[in-house]
Amino acid sequence: MRTRRFFFPDVHASFKFCAFVFGGSKRSFPEARCAFFLHSVEELNDSERSFTLSASDFTVVNPNTGTAPIFRRRRDAEITKAIYNRCPVLVDRRTDPPKQVWPVRYATMFHMTNDSHLFKRRDELDAEGFYPVGGNVWRKGNEAYSAPLQVVEFLKSNFILLKSNNSLKNNEKYFYRYWHCRKYLIHKS
Repeated sequence: MRTRRFFFPDVHASFKFCAFVFGGSKRSFPEARCAFFLHSVEELNDSERSFTLSASDFTVVNPNTGTAPIFRRRRDAEITKAIYNRCPVLVDRRTDPPKQVWPVRYATMFHMTNDSHLFKRRDELDAEGFYPVGGNVWRKGNEAYSAPLQVVEFLKSNFILLKSNNSLKNNEKYFYRYWHCRKYLIHKS
């Protein structure tokens, strides 16, 4: 077990703090000396834990915000800077309009948050004239609703949990709470 050292007796060790030292405008430096996740002042003398970052390093790693990148070790900083020098960020927001550097299309998967209107409960399917045809499929004309492919709810110890169909054990009782229309799995926009 790792013991945490305390810098301040009245502050829990899990709280992060920053010692930010600066001077007037006549004192400028080409690089900032940085160290992160230190547990003692002596660790500032460790060349792997304490290292310098230039203003261009800040810009390369966080071009949109210019905020300080956080690295545990010098090697982490070197690897990250090398990656960002070769591969720019997805969207550069320093220009107006923002520059789409990579041809990326953002999308979400089929899920209950944005797609809750596509899910039906058993009583809703009954009320709309759907009937069960086996295998947890409900049908009305050409339209069919089926239970989710991977997630079912099951009852165990008075709790309702979500679990994969493949990981249910024989003695666990489960029931489907929602069904979704099959056509939306393929044609969802």
